[in-house]
Parts: sequence; C-alpha cells; structure tokens
Amino acid sequence: MYSNTLKLNKDKTEFIVFSPKQHVKKTENPRIKVGFSYINYSMSVNNLGLILNNTLGMENQVNSICKSCYYQIRNIGLIRKYINDETFKTLVQAHNISRLLFHTFKVTSRTTLLYLSDLIQKYIPVRML
Repeated sequence: MYSNTLKLNKDKTEFIVFSPKQHVKKTENPRIKVGFSYINYSMSVNNLGLILNNTLGMENQVNSICKSCYYQIRNIGLIRKYINDETFKTLVQAHNISRLLFHTFKVTSRTTLLYLSDLIQKYIPVRML
C-alpha cells in the first residue's frame, strides 16, 4: 500500500468473518495487521446500502429499513395538517410500497448478491501451515 502512496483510513476500515451461527463464538475479536495499523473486526458491515452481519442474517438490514421508513412516515406526519386524509393515506402507502418493492426486487433478482459474489475471492494460501 505504501509503495502506491495509499493510506488506510483506520476509522472506516473494518473486516468481517462470515460463519454459521454455531461458530460465531470461535471467531470473536480477531485483528488483522496491515502495515503499521490494525484493522478491527466488525459483527456487521455496510456495503452499498446492504447491511450484512457475520452469519449473513438480515436482521440489521430489516431494522435499518424499518428505521428509515419510520423516519420518512414521521416527516409525512409533519405535513398532515396541510393535506387531507386521503392524500395522507396515499403518501404513506406509496412510500411503504415503493420501499418494499425496491428491497424485494434486490433480494429476488439477486442483483445485490451477485455484485457481492463478484467481489468475494476465495483465499488460497501461498504455502500450507
């Protein structure tokens, strides 16, 4: 990295180890040293809006979507006194349906997963330990 004048951002760089739920305890708190810096282990990572946890569960992603929807619906509620009930219902339904369809499309079409699978490379050690 240093020969190419690249610098590691310690605050934003993290790594994750994917494993089945029964092996999560065995992989807690590993660290990787890159140059003079240590990269910390994370239980979940965010990549292009998709939140993955170490067991490839969707709990964090669903919680994030719910939090975002709640925030947007709350903002729609702030203008409720300026619009009629029918318009309010239409806005809330349109927002919820659009978010649901967007995330359903991403999962069912596997566009997100295909993109991530292109990034993942199988590790082949140079020598056996």
